[in-house]
Amino acid sequence: MNVPIILLEFLIVIIAIIIRAFPAYKNKVGIDTWVHLLIAEEIKNNKYCMPKYIDYFIFKGPNDYPPFMHYLMAIFSKKTLQKIIWFISPLVEGINTLLMFVVALILTKDYSIALLSSLLYVFVPVIVFESDNLNTRPLGSLFFNISLFSNIYYVQNNNLSFLILAIFFGIILHLTHKMATQTFWATTLLFSIIYLNPFYLMVLISSFLGTLIISKGHYLEILRGHISIISFWNRHMSEYFTRDDYKEKISPSIKPVSKAIIRILGLTNNPWVFFTFVAFLFSEVIIVSDPLFVWTILIYSYFILTSYISIFKCFGDGYRYFEYGIMPTVILSANTIILGTAPLILLGIALFAFSILNSFRGLRNKGKRDIRFGQNRTLEKIFEIIKTSEKENIMCIPPNISFMASYFTKKKTLMALSPQAYEEAAVFMLGSPSKKNIGKLVNKYNINYIILDKTLYPKDTLDFNSIEYKKLVDENGYQLLEVTK
Repeated sequence: MNVPIILLEFLIVIIAIIIRAFPAYKNKVGIDTWVHLLIAEEIKNNKYCMPKYIDYFIFKGPNDYPPFMHYLMAIFSKKTLQKIIWFISPLVEGINTLLMFVVALILTKDYSIALLSSLLYVFVPVIVFESDNLNTRPLGSLFFNISLFSNIYYVQNNNLSFLILAIFFGIILHLTHKMATQTFWATTLLFSIIYLNPFYLMVLISSFLGTLIISKGHYLEILRGHISIISFWNRHMSEYFTRDDYKEKISPSIKPVSKAIIRILGLTNNPWVFFTFVAFLFSEVIIVSDPLFVWTILIYSYFILTSYISIFKCFGDGYRYFEYGIMPTVILSANTIILGTAPLILLGIALFAFSILNSFRGLRNKGKRDIRFGQNRTLEKIFEIIKTSEKENIMCIPPNISFMASYFTKKKTLMALSPQAYEEAAVFMLGSPSKKNIGKLVNKYNINYIILDKTLYPKDTLDFNSIEYKKLVDENGYQLLEVTK
């Protein structure tokens, strides 16, 4: 065992965790955080059985969220869980960082390449942005990487241990994250076709059947939810970014053409995709038949299709696919930098510096944007008033606050948790609240309380006609309005 190398890798893992944990602890934000806490709590209250419904939302649908992380969370008490939620995603990312080292070492037998691979991973912007709050993406990415790499390694080396790993983590992946699962399906199928090898397909089918058996058929409900969300966005994609709180703030210092070029090259998400393609063109380190390079091409293709081709946009935010191409690109890039020519080494250094700067800039901007959706004393005060009331239904403006409101009050919010209820919920979820007749929605859904973030939606921009209300709280930019008529 090379002790200095192990210590260096340990230091890199610690750096990865700290970079993600500090903003997570400081901001304690994340729209999805409250969904996961709520489902975990319901599983615990249901004696660790999967609840069929999470009955805290006005738009009702079955519980079709992949449950693996929720079962892990349900092990802890509610009090303990609220204390450690900020650390879960950074810890998973620490494991992902270690995985880059292990896989690179298996493939190259070179400690320098393995260390550099894990170091490059630490500062890939797209995954840094996703791991500063509690969500299932880092865990989904971890299981995706392990399963797909194990599948590739089994096909190349006929090592039965890696076949078992591929199927085992493929099963857990299905129960963890929908987008990671659909990426796994597409990539595994295409690998089977490209390499004319049925073992890739065999792992996919085995993982699917294993998931059905272990979940006792519940995965079919998850699959229905998965299909529902794709179908929903296929019909409503044009309305995706029409909410004022989701509008992208474009820096005036960046010209539209430059911004488009930077985006299509993936530089602000995973610049090592760009480096990998450059290295392929101008060095002999990377060959076209290398499964890691094919993996990179497929992930970049998903990004292009879902970002620029209308019929594919319903399959997810295009830039998020870069998450699933980080492993092959950092390993190929590290290999090229260690073995490559001076121009490629200089390009690698420049991109690494760019990644660091972009990661910290992104975390700062994301924290400023998301802080209004995090826990604070004013919202705690509002939630306590509603929780102790006998009245039930809540409208949150913007809707992002709804999951947090449901978690803390255990009352029903005007929101849908299940994608199978999205179509009904579209009347409120889609489009800007400033363009809706709020009074009409209040009357239709018997709303008792309105939680309003005035910093995003000043009350004079909203249509409150036909309702009467009493102002219970007005501080820190938030208002709690009790509907009286």
